[in-house]
Amino acid sequence: MKPRNIFITVTTIIFLVVIFLGFKEIRLAVGYLASGIWYYLLLALLSQIFFFIFQAEIRRSLYRILDIREKFQDMLQMTFSAMFLGTAIPSLHMSALALFMGEAKAKHYSQSKALVASLTFILFDFLGFFCFLILGLVLLFRLGDLNRFQIFGAAFLFAMITGMAWLINFALQKEERIGWFFGKIAKLIPKSKREKWMPQKEIDMIARESIEAKDFYAEKKYKLWQPLLLSLITQSCGALTLTFCFLAYGIPFTITTILIVYAMAMLFQAVAITPYGIGTAEVALTLTLTSLGMPINTALLLMMTFRVFTFWIPMAVGYLSTRRLKFIQ
Repeated sequence: MKPRNIFITVTTIIFLVVIFLGFKEIRLAVGYLASGIWYYLLLALLSQIFFFIFQAEIRRSLYRILDIREKFQDMLQMTFSAMFLGTAIPSLHMSALALFMGEAKAKHYSQSKALVASLTFILFDFLGFFCFLILGLVLLFRLGDLNRFQIFGAAFLFAMITGMAWLINFALQKEERIGWFFGKIAKLIPKSKREKWMPQKEIDMIARESIEAKDFYAEKKYKLWQPLLLSLITQSCGALTLTFCFLAYGIPFTITTILIVYAMAMLFQAVAITPYGIGTAEVALTLTLTSLGMPINTALLLMMTFRVFTFWIPMAVGYLSTRRLKFIQ
């Protein structure tokens, strides 16, 4: 069987497994959607589309700094695919990194620049969310509803961002460290395919060019304001999606409520033990809503609808996008 067919078969099986695991949630959500105000639900969908559009623009801006010109539609497709692969193949963003490097190789531009740009994107994406999280925690503290789990989750996320930044900087200090890392990955490939898929000269080139790309970002750091601003706008679109979910069912809210619930939703998704928070995020978010005085049925209604727009629809789009990736064709 060709590698493309193997890849599509495996991702299809995983996609069906995820659908099966969440079948009850999907069935409930479809019933809930039917009772909502349709134009607010449409606006929720549009704001979530803009969430991914701005994510794609963050990646494009990081690519442009490194003199890589990617078409917007291609970057948007890869953004959805990265979301799907990150869910289907939990690997601490490694599957998404492999995706962008694979596309770079297929399109004949630097894999190393794609790698460094993708690592930088992860940091900026987390930083944008962390700003919302801190604001949400401050509001919870003022309301007296801050609990140990939220504090632990925020501390864990901060430690993860700090550790990730340190690790990336450490790895990009010397060519030998990058070469060693990719050398370990190459050993996982069958010997008969190793020289074809990841030859030593390619590993050496990636190591050398990754250092150069990192240094280029350091020299052009004054240009990094754009991806940082886009990251904050992206998270604002996510919060807007939640706002329209409240409006769709006539649930009263304040700006404080939106910030708190959105921050907690993203936190549970980030630190959950399951891929993209399947199962655990739903329970944790429902508990957060009830702690704010919302009836459990209303909390469940809101949570299910929000997850449709932030997880299930992007998951399906990501699966379709993944099947059209250039590097597996």
